[in-house]
Amino acid sequence: MALALAVLAAAPASAAANRDPASDVLRDELVFVPADATDADMTSSLRATVTRAQAAGYAVKVAVIAAPPDLGRVPRYFNRPQQYAEFLADELVLLYGADARTRVLVAMPRGFGIAGLPFSRAERDAARAAAVGGSDAGELTKAATYAVEDLAAAAGSSIGSSRPEEEDSTGLFVGLAIVGGLVLAVLAAALALWRRRKEPDGELAPPGPGDTGEIPAAWLEPGEEDPTGAVARDPDASK
Repeated sequence: MALALAVLAAAPASAAANRDPASDVLRDELVFVPADATDADMTSSLRATVTRAQAAGYAVKVAVIAAPPDLGRVPRYFNRPQQYAEFLADELVLLYGADARTRVLVAMPRGFGIAGLPFSRAERDAARAAAVGGSDAGELTKAATYAVEDLAAAAGSSIGSSRPEEEDSTGLFVGLAIVGGLVLAVLAAALALWRRRKEPDGELAPPGPGDTGEIPAAWLEPGEEDPTGAVARDPDASK
C-alpha cells in the first residue's frame, strides 16, 4: 500500500517532467541542445561558455530549440522564445524545487528569451540585440554561446569572447570610420582654403605681408573699393 502511494505521488511529477525534454535535461545539465544536433564543437563551446559564466558568478541554463519536436508535448511554444523561457523557468522550479530557480536563456530561430531571475535593463537589451544568425541547431548553438557572453558582460561579469576576430571587430570599424570622417573634413577644409587663395588666372597667389587677408590691389578694377578699406589705383594714373 505504501509503495503504491509512493508511485502515485511520483507519477504527476514524472508526467510533467516529460512534457518537454529541456526540463528533464536541465535538471542536472547546464545546456540543452536538440537530439539531432551534429556539431559537437559548437555544443562543447556553448557548454564551456556557460561553465565560465557560472564560475564568474553568472549562473544561467540554456535551451536551444531548433524545431517543434524539441519542445516535446508543448510545441505551441515554438518561435515564442520569451514565453517558452518563462514556462521553462517555472517548470524547473515546479519539478525540482526553489533551489532550481536560475536564469534561463532560450534560443530559437526567431530570437532569444530570458527568464527565471530579475534581469537588468542592460541584460534585456543584450538579449534583444543578440543575433540568431540561422535556424539550424548548429547556428542557434553558436548564437546562444555569444548571447551568454553578452548577457554576462551586461551584468558586469565579463567572461571573454569566443567570437572569431572578424566577428568581434565592430568597435574597430567604428573607430576607423570616425578617423576617416575627420580626415575627409580636414581635406575638405584644405581644398576650400586653396580655392579661396586661387588667383583669377588660375595660379596660386603668393601670401601677402603678414598674410593679413587683404585683397591684393591687382585683383581689383581701377577705382573699385577693397572690402577691407583699401582703394585700388589705376596703374597708369601715376605715369
